Amino acid sequence: MESKTNTNEKEINLYDINKRIENEYCHKTAIELTDERLIDKYRECQSVKKSVNKLNIVLSKYVNEENKEKIIEDYLFRIDPCRN
Repeated sequence: MESKTNTNEKEINLYDINKRIENEYCHKTAIELTDERLIDKYRECQSVKKSVNKLNIVLSKYVNEENKEKIIEDYLFRIDPCRN
């Protein structure tokens, strides 16, 4: 069973955390960190370019240009730049 002191500490901590969020959250920064704003930088990552190039080579052998572009666009968001 939790003591009253322990419960009060949790309440205080949540209050402090919520206050910090109110004070430190920056809406402008959050907007700049959206996928739409960062996609161009993501596409320019060397590891992402390398993965897309590999896929492009394979697809060029088997599918038409239109389908290849659709597949690459779909695959693009599944690439983890840290793992390539």
